[in-house]
Amino acid sequence: MARHRRIDVLVNNAGWTHVGAVEETTDQELRRLFDVHVLGPAALVRAVLPLMRERRSGAIMRMSSMGGQTSFAGFGGYGAAKFALEGLSEAPADEVAE
Repeated sequence: MARHRRIDVLVNNAGWTHVGAVEETTDQELRRLFDVHVLGPAALVRAVLPLMRERRSGAIMRMSSMGGQTSFAGFGGYGAAKFALEGLSEAPADEVAE
């Protein structure tokens, strides 16, 4: 903002995966997944969406994966984080709709 005075596009593209059965996934590993895939993008949206609303323009893009639509053995934690990212993406689209 200081340099360009506006933000036109936010692209959330961070990712990290974890392979392991749900019963073997530690709280620390699960928290890291949610930090990267959910809490990081949420913080960025909270930072830029008010600026975009004020200008009445802008776009927010999220890179997700099939893991946000379906989960399978060995990827329960990853899938849970991606499902959460999908949910976090749908609500703001409705909240800013005209």
